Amino acid sequence: MSGAPQKRGAAVARMLGIGALGLVGGALLALFVQDLLATLLVRNGGVSAWLLPIFTFLMPVVSVASAVAAVLVDRRRAGVRADEDRGSDHAGDTRWE
Repeated sequence: MSGAPQKRGAAVARMLGIGALGLVGGALLALFVQDLLATLLVRNGGVSAWLLPIFTFLMPVVSVASAVAAVLVDRRRAGVRADEDRGSDHAGDTRWE
């Protein structure tokens, strides 16, 4: 029995977890930005019609973008961790000193 399916399952679970954290973080960031925009717009006299699509799509777009960014950053970092585990110094030299 090899550990490959278990490692793959763990990698998928990690990716889903990192994506969920990115989604929640993006939603919180979008909520903060919406609050700032709403405060500025109320002080300046109201919301114009062209800003409504921004308010509509801000939270989903920022949330999904943050989730994708979190997964990509984690996968890139996982590649760096794998190189460090193998003893590589990113220059192709794998000798242990």
